[in-house]
Amino acid sequence: MRPHGRLCAHHEPWTGLITTVQLAPEARERLARLKQSPRETNDGLLNTLLDLVRTGDEEGTYRAAVRVGLLNARLDIRADRTVGHEELKRRLGL
Repeated sequence: MRPHGRLCAHHEPWTGLITTVQLAPEARERLARLKQSPRETNDGLLNTLLDLVRTGDEEGTYRAAVRVGLLNARLDIRADRTVGHEELKRRLGL
């Protein structure tokens, strides 16, 4: 089981099949509040959210692992799991 609030790089090619995703009630409520209208589908909302994830830059397209790393870094910042520059220097003995 993956730790709460972390993402894992795993890709499966699109098979054309519908997949069921189990959500905790709280997650479902949070997603519902993000919908532009009550008629917006969860698929549409999730695709909109996924479009917020950068796919690359002027040097090219990011691999999935890089995209996951960027998202995890943002989660770390939000959860205050970061180390300041001075503390990092101290830990490294610089």
